[in-house]
Amino acid sequence: MILAVDVGTTALKAALVDRGRVLAAASRAYATHAPGTGAAEQDPDDWCAALTAVVADLLAHPAWSDVEAIALTGQMQTLVLAEETAAGSGPAGADPARAGHRAPCTGRAVLYSDTRAAAEADEIRRAVPDWDEITGNLQGPTANPAQWLRLESTREPATDTGAVRRVFFSPAGLLAWMLGGDAHCDVTTASATGLLDARTRTWSEAIARAAHLPMGVLPAVGGGDIGTVTTEGESRFGVPAGLRIHLAPGDAAAATLGIVGGSDGPTEYISLGTSGWVASIQPLGAAPARPEAEHALLLDPPLDQHVLRIGALLSAGDTAAWARRTLLGGASPQEADALLEARLDATGCTPSGLLALPSLRGERFPVRADRIGAAIIGMRPDTDQVTMYQAVLESVGLALANALPPSGAADEQSPEAALLPVVGGGAASRPWMRLIAAITGRDALPATAADAALLGAALAAGDARREDPVRDAAAGERADGASADVIPAPAGRDHRWDVLRARQLELFRAVAALSDEM
Repeated sequence: MILAVDVGTTALKAALVDRGRVLAAASRAYATHAPGTGAAEQDPDDWCAALTAVVADLLAHPAWSDVEAIALTGQMQTLVLAEETAAGSGPAGADPARAGHRAPCTGRAVLYSDTRAAAEADEIRRAVPDWDEITGNLQGPTANPAQWLRLESTREPATDTGAVRRVFFSPAGLLAWMLGGDAHCDVTTASATGLLDARTRTWSEAIARAAHLPMGVLPAVGGGDIGTVTTEGESRFGVPAGLRIHLAPGDAAAATLGIVGGSDGPTEYISLGTSGWVASIQPLGAAPARPEAEHALLLDPPLDQHVLRIGALLSAGDTAAWARRTLLGGASPQEADALLEARLDATGCTPSGLLALPSLRGERFPVRADRIGAAIIGMRPDTDQVTMYQAVLESVGLALANALPPSGAADEQSPEAALLPVVGGGAASRPWMRLIAAITGRDALPATAADAALLGAALAAGDARREDPVRDAAAGERADGASADVIPAPAGRDHRWDVLRARQLELFRAVAALSDEM
């Protein structure tokens, strides 16, 4: 039995997982703060309070006594600054990295979507011209070294880097350390930071030096079992002392394990959370679909000869929520779904006739454009709000389709390979799934019964799953026994979607160029 924890962008979720079955689950939401243009911050105290609350919710479950470990995953590339007092609370002779009272700083964490460090990214690039080559990915203002340099340069009172004794790159790493584990960063998260040398799988001293980031505050590279819960961890969070702590891969890799790990069927999936992505596990050296925009993240053993390739949108569910507020007068997701479902029934799930960009916060994929904004073009006097809402949801699907194999390629392999798993809150929207299926030409398989990242974290911690979840879902059963609601692609490929995808890519490039001049 594993207590799996996913510290996401909008909420912390936890579940008791036994051999791939979720026996109980709990969650707590928290806020993201935007104190300025391009800013995205969260309060680490909110993560701590959320973990304490979900543990209290799950403690009463009869299966709690069988819990063997706590496995943590969550958002990656989030800069977290922590302090450690001199008063040791660890056992005598303990590793100094584990001694001392562990507490987050009073400052907020800087999220992966924060784009305020453009000038600092340019400064690092001037000092380290081969930054992209060292890390194996294109770097910019969302890279953690640039974010650190911005904080270090501005000396903002709320986040004094001079008081920092520990730096983490995910809330999962912070919470694992506060529970009593050693200070670690899993390889997948590390390779998303913009600080890891992809060739040696160690932190790059050259990049750290350019960012004025002391090497001594960095966590060790590598996830897995990193210690046991201490009495201080138990006192703070309610997790029993002595429980094994497992730092699972970051959320994208954990979700991949939870959905397609070990499967001979689908090799990629879509996530529609606050942000969105297409992720797939590919052999080292495999050619990317869009090398100028995709991320290639490293994996811990036994998948260390593979990469997790990701095409990531900075805003997906967040853009849909904006559209509901702005275009549909604050309609709830359910109300918006009902309106859009009726439209799709009437039109046969055909294109809206508009072309949109979802990029409220700048963009990473299918182009890199820090200053780009969202857009809807093609509106006429008789264009209604529901049509515009459809165009916004289409824009997410069209953008993500750039990271998928050409339509029909999956069908040539096997019927199972034609399935496209979809996770995240957006997977609960049936009309959005209908649009995804139409755009990609693949049957959409919503994974809403249990959070994929939680299942993947449990699997990484040693949960012996007896069956493959995608095969189960393809056969009509999910891990909780509910019927799998596969959304079939429309019969007969509507090639207008392929034309729209190409046109949207042209629009991305044009608006990105204009945005740089504004």
